[in-house]
Amino acid sequence: MLEALGLMFTAPMWFATAFAMMFVAPSIEWLLLVPFTGMASLLVAVVLWLRNRRKDMLIFLGSPAASLLIVFVAGVFRGQLDGDAATPLLVSFLAAQAGFLGFAFYRCRIVWRMAALFAYGFFSYALFSALVAAMAFTDTWM
Repeated sequence: MLEALGLMFTAPMWFATAFAMMFVAPSIEWLLLVPFTGMASLLVAVVLWLRNRRKDMLIFLGSPAASLLIVFVAGVFRGQLDGDAATPLLVSFLAAQAGFLGFAFYRCRIVWRMAALFAYGFFSYALFSALVAAMAFTDTWM
């Protein structure tokens, strides 16, 4: 259980590290392109949100909470699933994330630029979390 909590809190740091690695080692940019662009869009979205302070944008916080939850569950069941058993779970997680972020974007369409930045940034974090969860479920780390 303690390892699952550690993995849950380490995944956001790995996501931020992937953003920073683009400046340190740009030779591996294809591997880090999705986390880099996602983190950049989140940074721009947060700056825009700080200027406008729209409370309806807080709906987007459900997405990183779900991403943390899937990483926690994967940490609890670490090494107990093979790739074939984990794939439907992770695909359904990503489909639910896409549906939720589409709904959140629809709810906040008045400020569509900020909503699009949040949606893309949080979906890229969901993709990263699904990768971490897949590695944890199978206990195969790269």
